[in-house]
Amino acid sequence: MRKIAIFVEGQTELIFVREFIRNIFSYNVDIECYRLFREGNLENAEYPCKCPNADAHYTIINVGNDAKVPTAICDRAKSYFSKGYEKIVGLRDMYSRKYKEKTNIIDPNINKAFIELTEEIVKLRSKEHHVNIHICFSIMEIESWFLAMHDVFERIHPDLDIESIKNKLGIDLPTINPEKEIFHPAEEVANIYELACMPYEKHKGDIESFCSKLSYDDYSKLYQSDSCMSFNYFYDKVI
Repeated sequence: MRKIAIFVEGQTELIFVREFIRNIFSYNVDIECYRLFREGNLENAEYPCKCPNADAHYTIINVGNDAKVPTAICDRAKSYFSKGYEKIVGLRDMYSRKYKEKTNIIDPNINKAFIELTEEIVKLRSKEHHVNIHICFSIMEIESWFLAMHDVFERIHPDLDIESIKNKLGIDLPTINPEKEIFHPAEEVANIYELACMPYEKHKGDIESFCSKLSYDDYSKLYQSDSCMSFNYFYDKVI
């Protein structure tokens, strides 16, 4: 059985990654979910997907903070690799307080600098295992991937069709690349939901409802498109 650990920055990412993996493997996959607390302790998180006879096992850990993803990985890399895990993947947003201190636009040079700095930290702290550790960034937030899978919005509510979004918000989702054009994607998703008088506040229920409307075809279509290459990088490292 293949074993891969994925460290994510928050609840939104945990839910998305869990449902993404389940869809890609047609639910024939074994998944454990945990939350990491300040004291360094792990607690079970909702919802594990037990499938003992599956060919692949994933452990997903919500570390509760974007900046803690590489640190949490480095602190636990030796332990996971000693248990037979073949790789560790980290997922965090590019959008952060430090990024906003530098600029309020998407800057490819800053993106590159953040990625290189994080990779260097992992290389220095996990010299023995760093080649099997991969830090992925959703640019600018994981909601950029949501926006790129734009067909889902009409499934969430009939008022959220592509033409209505375009006419009322001025965003033609099929023609844009969210990770290059939308600085704060979560805010844009909230604006779309508001068209149907629905909240999007990144609560557990919001994310689970959204992800429940996604299918294998949505992930596959995004992967095959020219949009959100940060998703493709994550896909390749995880699957």
